[in-house]
Amino acid sequence: MANTTQPKPMFTIPVTVVCGPPGAGKTTYVTEHAELGDLIIDVDGIYMALSGQPMYSRPQELLSFVLHARQAIIERLRSRSNVRKAWLITTAAKKPEREVYVRDGADVVVLATPAAECLKRIAADERRSTWDGWTDLVTEWWASYEE
Repeated sequence: MANTTQPKPMFTIPVTVVCGPPGAGKTTYVTEHAELGDLIIDVDGIYMALSGQPMYSRPQELLSFVLHARQAIIERLRSRSNVRKAWLITTAAKKPEREVYVRDGADVVVLATPAAECLKRIAADERRSTWDGWTDLVTEWWASYEE
């Protein structure tokens, strides 16, 4: 019996995935490199849009909606659009997580900012004071990071 499943289509526009721990500078990197009209896919931005809360406010009850919206946007990148370029901000500490995007045609940038620097930046960012899980997330990222 022949395999009739079709391969999943790749991204139709250039996509750059920017990875790293919280506080690594992912959002800053994208802000400095993106142009007007580029699509920026970021869990924190989606949280803001869906909750009406400030940046880095993370109502846990909305997480499944946030992740569903993010995945729908990523899947939409497989269809034609007028978007010039897309940027995906994510943590993706493990190599297989990043390889999925590479197989789909994305470029990957890893910002392996040292944990101490990440925590220093987080402590200096007033917007991040609304949530106390940052240290654990930075520690977990570095514990699972694969070059």
